Amino acid sequence: VHGGVPSVEAAGNMGKTKARRFRPPAFAPAGSLSDQVAGAEAGEDEGSSPAAELLEKLQHPNADMREFACANISKMLQQQQTIPAFVQRDVVRRLGPLLLDPSVVVRETAAGALRNLSACGGFEVCNDMVTKDIMTPLVALLKETSVET
Repeated sequence: VHGGVPSVEAAGNMGKTKARRFRPPAFAPAGSLSDQVAGAEAGEDEGSSPAAELLEKLQHPNADMREFACANISKMLQQQQTIPAFVQRDVVRRLGPLLLDPSVVVRETAAGALRNLSACGGFEVCNDMVTKDIMTPLVALLKETSVET
């Protein structure tokens, strides 16, 4: 409200609330998640790093937990300094099977994480993805989705 006159935004949204899309909270027990993953590269205990913890959650029986892990991995893979920690922990082989997960949202978030890895990781990471046979589950996913539509 400026000068007693309601703004266009306020008038157009009277009594309406925008539905909020579910976004899982960032997994950061202490400090920045990307800082912790980068620290893991420097020789921290493998079992205690956020990268290791998120990769572990990819095997969780609950689809929401697998989606949460994929979403956080996807977000972190947008930062180049975190990519080596995930590549060292075999992120490609752990995400690949999730492209065929029974849960559609898990498949989508796993595909998004692999997309971010390929887009932000450069040629060597993409070459490594092919070497680690990411194409087999990807082609299976594409065949499955082309039949559904």
